[in-house]
Amino acid sequence: MTIPEKVELISIPIFGIGIWLVATLFTLELPSELNVGNLALMLSSLLLLQGLVRDLFILARAKRMSHTTENKVTRVARCMCMESTLGIIGILLGIGIFCIGINQSVQMANWAWGGWVMLTMSVGFAIKDLVIETNPWRIVRDKDHMNIVFKWK
Repeated sequence: MTIPEKVELISIPIFGIGIWLVATLFTLELPSELNVGNLALMLSSLLLLQGLVRDLFILARAKRMSHTTENKVTRVARCMCMESTLGIIGILLGIGIFCIGINQSVQMANWAWGGWVMLTMSVGFAIKDLVIETNPWRIVRDKDHMNIVFKWK
C-alpha cells in the first residue's frame, strides 16, 4: 500500500468522526430527517468528490515528477471507472426520485451522518482501481486507469 493510499485510508474515519464531533461540540443542527433523493445526491456527490481529490493529487504528483520520467502512453478503450459510474448513477437516481415525487424520508442522527460518510468513503476507496470494460463486459482492476482514453468504438 502506497503512502497516499494510507493517508486516504486514515482520512476516512477522521472525516466521519469529525462530522459527528463538530456537529456535537458546536451543536450544529444537521438535518434529522432527509429525503431519500437528497441522501442519494449527497452520498453520490461525496463519492465523486473523493475521486476528484484523489485524481487531482495524482495529477499534481505526476506533474512534479514529469521532469524525471518520460510521459506515460495513453491507451484507448471502451471502459469507465467504477467509482465515477456509481457516483453518476447515484446522482441520476437522486434526481429521478425528485422528479417522480417520492417523498420517503430517512431519520438521521448526528452519528449516522458520520457513519454514512465513512461508509461512502470506504466504498470509494475499495473500488478506486476498478474499471468496467464494455468489450467484453467485465470488471477489471487497473491502478493506472487515469491514462485510458474512453472511446465508443
